[in-house]
Amino acid sequence: MAKEIIREIIEVEEEVQQKLELEKNRGQEKIENAEKTAEKEIREEKERLDASLNKAVEEARHEAEKVIGEMLQQTNSRAELLKNMEDAKLEAVIEKHIGTILPEG
Repeated sequence: MAKEIIREIIEVEEEVQQKLELEKNRGQEKIENAEKTAEKEIREEKERLDASLNKAVEEARHEAEKVIGEMLQQTNSRAELLKNMEDAKLEAVIEKHIGTILPEG
């Protein structure tokens, strides 16, 4: 009788150990799946952020080129005006702005 009880206890213990091992494996699978999902989401978010950054950089470059083009056009227009200006008027303009061009001294 005692041997029978001990055998039953051992069988129950083995069943418990098997169930624990099964749950441990299931838990490990869930962890691995969660890690894979997180890595995929991180990779996808990085790709989205890279694309967004590239778009923003391209838009900024385009805007800068536009502004520079406008500035060059204005500069060329002013240069053309100064080129065609009479010497006396040009001297007056230079005298007015010479202080900002040359340092004091």
